[in-house]
Amino acid sequence: MSSIFTPHLPWPITLHALFLLCFGLNTLFHPFSPAPSPRTHPNNSMVGILALGIALGYLLTAYVPVSQNTFLYASVPARMLLAALAGVKLVLQREEMGVQARRGMVMVLVYDGLGGLGLGWWLGRWDGRIPGY
Repeated sequence: MSSIFTPHLPWPITLHALFLLCFGLNTLFHPFSPAPSPRTHPNNSMVGILALGIALGYLLTAYVPVSQNTFLYASVPARMLLAALAGVKLVLQREEMGVQARRGMVMVLVYDGLGGLGLGWWLGRWDGRIPGY
């Protein structure tokens, strides 16, 4: 019998969740721009809260066996969709975006695209459904 504290996640997803947890906490309390304007500070804090929400989604469902973890399976098409949306944004509005915004979109495109492809390959499913459905 396994412990409730034993994560039943693929090791790359466990690392991903821990990275998001650390990134979210850091961004929430320490904005990532050196001298944030009154407008960017709340936005940076919101990015931290969103990252924490995703990390906690993975970590709080880690006790569920992989074959029953619907959050894990549903994240495959969600991450691929986010990567596709970032790619579309880059293609359609590249000239209107600043260098930092383009860099952020490329990061989402690569990180979530490769993450979704890797997790889908690991799980053997791409449709977001757990086996048997």
